[in-house]
Amino acid sequence: SAAMVRELFGADATLYTIFGVPKTAPAADIKKAYWKLALRYVRCCCPSCLSDDSVGHPATISYPTSHDAQHPDKNPDPAATRHFQALSFVHSILS
Repeated sequence: SAAMVRELFGADATLYTIFGVPKTAPAADIKKAYWKLALRYVRCCCPSCLSDDSVGHPATISYPTSHDAQHPDKNPDPAATRHFQALSFVHSILS
């Protein structure tokens, strides 16, 4: 949500400054910037857990019951999930 984005990135942050791209950036550059940041915060980046279908929709990422044993967290920081959700929200607006 917008409130989460302001909380995590500051009230002065714009959608474009969060991704570090200019307002005139093409969609491909926005997507590249999103993936670069999202991979820092995503819990697991294996293809079976994260695909283009789930971009912008973190709630659709499903982790199998045996996931934790097979795929240790890429980023176990509890705040990582909130950052990933905020980045996905911003990406959904810009794309």
